[in-house]
Formats: sequence, structure tokens, C-alpha cells
Amino acid sequence: MKVFSKQQQQQALDILGLFVLNRFRQLQYEEVIAMLNFDLMETVAGQQLHDIGHQKGLLEDAQEMVLEALNERFGIVPNGMIQQIRTISLREHLKPLMRQAIRCPDIESFKEMLSKALSPPK
Repeated sequence: MKVFSKQQQQQALDILGLFVLNRFRQLQYEEVIAMLNFDLMETVAGQQLHDIGHQKGLLEDAQEMVLEALNERFGIVPNGMIQQIRTISLREHLKPLMRQAIRCPDIESFKEMLSKALSPPK
């Protein structure tokens, strides 16, 4: 009979835990901790997932701020423009659009700036 080290045992349990998580995708954070007896946030993967969620939240907030500024300035924002703004995946591209949403004299001027922001650099 072969005896595995504590580290090997823990690695095997971690792998089994991932299989369980894959099988039961609807588990909540607290259920995972209770079932597997470890905190996902203590793993590199858990930290990476946290960081991804944080960045996604910041991006969505920036998109919503641009849309809110447009709505406040010009009233109803066309659906096509809303969808275009929501496709922007970098916050640094949304910052100049926020400034333009505040400064543009009309929605058509903003639409031109948005088109430039969405077109690939030459």
C-alpha cells in the first residue's frame, strides 16, 4: 500500500473539488466552503476570478456612466448607440467618451465621436 504525502493528498482533494464544482455549477460560495472545507479566495484561481469580476464591474459602471450622461444631456439615447457603448471592453476607451458626452453640443456630434472610438486604429 502506497502512502501519499499531505501535499499530494491535498492536491488530489483540490482536483476532486474542481470536478465537484464542475458537476454542480449552481453551488454558492458558502456551499463550496462547507462542502470542500476550503475558501476559494485562498487560491490563485479564486483571486483571479475575483479580479475578473471586479474589472467587469468597473467596466459596466463606466459604460453606465456614459449612458447616464447622454441621457441627462440629450434625453432618450438611441438603442443602437446604447449597444455600441456596451460593446466597448476597455475602460480607457470610455473615459474620453464620458468627456464627450458632457461636452458635445448634440447627440449627433457624440455619435461621430463614438464611431471614431469604435473604428480600429489605422
